[in-house]
Amino acid sequence: MILQYAVENDILNLDDVRRKIMRQENENYLKMHEKHHKIWFDEKANQWMTYIDDPSTKRGIALKRRKEKADLDNLIIEHYRAIEEIPKVSNVFYEWINLKFEYGEISPQSKTRYENDFARFFSDDNLICSKNFSEITALDLEMFIKGNIKKHHLTKKTYGGLKILIRGIFKYARKKKLTDIVISIFFDELELSKNIFTATEKKSDDEEVYNEEEIPLLKDYLLKKDSIRYLGVLLVFVTGMRVGELAALKPEDIQLNRKGSFIHVRRTEVHYSEINAQGQRKNVVAIQNFTKTDAGNRHIILNNFAVQILQRIQELNSAPNEFLFEENGKRIKIKGFSEALKRTCKKLDIPFRPMHKIRKTYGTTLLDNQVAETLVANQMGHSDVITTKKYYYRDNKTTEHKQAEIERALSAI
Repeated sequence: MILQYAVENDILNLDDVRRKIMRQENENYLKMHEKHHKIWFDEKANQWMTYIDDPSTKRGIALKRRKEKADLDNLIIEHYRAIEEIPKVSNVFYEWINLKFEYGEISPQSKTRYENDFARFFSDDNLICSKNFSEITALDLEMFIKGNIKKHHLTKKTYGGLKILIRGIFKYARKKKLTDIVISIFFDELELSKNIFTATEKKSDDEEVYNEEEIPLLKDYLLKKDSIRYLGVLLVFVTGMRVGELAALKPEDIQLNRKGSFIHVRRTEVHYSEINAQGQRKNVVAIQNFTKTDAGNRHIILNNFAVQILQRIQELNSAPNEFLFEENGKRIKIKGFSEALKRTCKKLDIPFRPMHKIRKTYGTTLLDNQVAETLVANQMGHSDVITTKKYYYRDNKTTEHKQAEIERALSAI
């Protein structure tokens, strides 16, 4: 009633209101853009420049330039206005993922993984990628999922990555009233035959862990090298640490005393990519000041041999800049430890398995020696022993050992 009275008596001009609303919307578009892309003036080209999101390009962005700043601003505004009016899957995805990252809901490496998965699964030749979002039907989505499973030979496990993206995109789209599809109900009703998935080929125990004959050879060689990175590899054999956790250790994380020695694991090395102001995708290696999971923040109990290794490491890096593992004042990264292990295996003529397989060897060794399952899970940084036993327990006995066990068991027959 008040608004109608104001309009009828020329107290309020609706055209002025519309202009003010549009100006505010335009300002919001520009602010939103500058959160993700820099706007700069190139003196050599004598033009204003910026990048805008463009999923159709290989890098996911496109360079835009105008002589006048106002013209570039208008181009940016029209870009975002068009997205709001006719959004596609790619528009919704990038808006969703950027918001999650902005509010700290996902880490940089998770953002990179989601972006890589999106580029892999949501290619331009998919029907739902070319449609306006509001026109995507449940049948379109079902065909899209089945097509990707077949095209990329997805296993039940790798299908999980696609499912996470679809859930996030469609939940966010429903909040924006862009779709009537309730994604939780859609997945409850979706029927996928087990035959549609590619069977996972289980790796042999020999590929997953170092065996009981190889471990002493590795131990002796790594000790003789007496190098800080080689001793770091050896430390994983007696602590079960993730190599990213190893690379992020600081001197204050180590507690060596008579009452009990331990390592406090509380950070890890991470890898992700980001786009700089020039639109170039750059790989980043950084230290994340929290562990991979909540259970990963733990105190690893050390045996006497682990204490001896750490004492020697402290001697070799007696005046660290910041990290426990440094050479020439620079932190040793994951790659440095992996290369040391690779060279060791080559020298000893032992099949190379990555650093993570040492972690599995550690878990196997503890369980084989009847260490309490809850303690094993704590040492590994798992929330429960089920994970440890399912993914980290393998048979690392030699063929001769296995034959002897069978012979002994069947000796009464």
